[in-house]
Amino acid sequence: MKNRVLLIDPTSINHMPPKILNKSENNRSKEYGQAINTAVSNKLNIDKEIINAFSGKFAVNYGLLMLGYLLKQKNIETELISGDYFLNETEFLNYLSKQANKYSIIGLTSTTPQFEQVKKINVIMKNSNPKLKSILGGPHTLYYKTGKVDENIDVIHIGHGIDISANIIERMLKGEKINSKVVKTDYYYDCPKDFELIQKKYIKDTMLYSYLSFGCPNNCNYCMEHKLVKKVCFNNIDTKLKEIELLVNKYDRKFIHLADSDFLLNRVYLQEFLNKLEKANINCCFSINATPNTLSDERNFELIDRFVKNGLVEILIGVEHFSPKVLKILNKNYNMEKLFKALKIMKNEIKLPVMSMYTLVGLPGEDYEAIDENIEVFKKLNKEKLYDFSFPKFFVPYPDTEIYLHPEKFNVKILTKDWSEYHRWSLPRPIEIIGMRDEDYLAEIESISKISGY
Repeated sequence: MKNRVLLIDPTSINHMPPKILNKSENNRSKEYGQAINTAVSNKLNIDKEIINAFSGKFAVNYGLLMLGYLLKQKNIETELISGDYFLNETEFLNYLSKQANKYSIIGLTSTTPQFEQVKKINVIMKNSNPKLKSILGGPHTLYYKTGKVDENIDVIHIGHGIDISANIIERMLKGEKINSKVVKTDYYYDCPKDFELIQKKYIKDTMLYSYLSFGCPNNCNYCMEHKLVKKVCFNNIDTKLKEIELLVNKYDRKFIHLADSDFLLNRVYLQEFLNKLEKANINCCFSINATPNTLSDERNFELIDRFVKNGLVEILIGVEHFSPKVLKILNKNYNMEKLFKALKIMKNEIKLPVMSMYTLVGLPGEDYEAIDENIEVFKKLNKEKLYDFSFPKFFVPYPDTEIYLHPEKFNVKILTKDWSEYHRWSLPRPIEIIGMRDEDYLAEIESISKISGY
């Protein structure tokens, strides 16, 4: 059998919100898509009726696309399959079972809620082909540092050193023994993505994005990103511009999300990126992520203004919560007065078309008083028209975060270790904030939605 590698992207965990929130969620999604389309059509002078700026029916794992690129550089025949292309998990697993004998190695990726499905995939394919080897990576594999390692998986790669995964696969294909079952890397490796691995009939409906940096300098208790790399890594600007041009020209993307954890971290770097972006004259619009602290830094206002003139149509702010007590427990802190000032400047002076806020409810320390504080800030923000969209969801802890490892310090109970329950709309929730009920947080989301007009 010829050496072939199959990279497997499990089905996206796209659980629907509770029925009580369905209407508001659907309204928000529809209005958000319309707002982005309008902003893009106005900026690019394109009829908004003939473009679909916000495309996200299918998700794709960029780690797999980078891995595929590196394997092809080594002349290793590589294919990719996504569970999202199938009607359900059963159909997906049946398909994989029938394909198992075509491959020597499978490369798996996983987020927390996908662990159980990934285990099923591994077992089913190895039952069909006992000679098959498997390697697992992905953004949440720190689970295997604190949880039980699946004995059926040959190698588990914890970290974002995609080059290491490629080298391990090459060695496995040569029949070499990998001495360590668990391999850890603490850096980020960037290389081109092989978008040709995505099946052509699905490419138009696949969410494609880019990013300039990887990692986060903050040490928030609810997050594990700072544990994956030692420092924030800034990618080569010329390489990133080529990637953006590829997405625009070859795959006809009019709107690209630049998915840095906090886009505004390095002004000197961003000024250089802007200078080159202006010269490149790429005909597209984009959105960015920002934390309240970097957004509120007045030294960034001129920079953001220039970005808006060059295609920025949305900033997505990770506010998480507006209660000072909750933020302190999360090891986060920002100045509310400065944030309000920044929002006013973004909306009224810089004229940013879309201002969005990502928030979480059911966080450690979020009692009735904190819920009231959060809702009152939303009322004030809405009254002054300082944001366009809010995206409140349930908080769930990820493996190896402080809240999961030491729940007693945060007045939290871990109710289950069934990772299939660790998604944003789990009800009942997999954790309990002592003294509170799931219904309290459901009501909070409903209140925020009503304040925001959904």
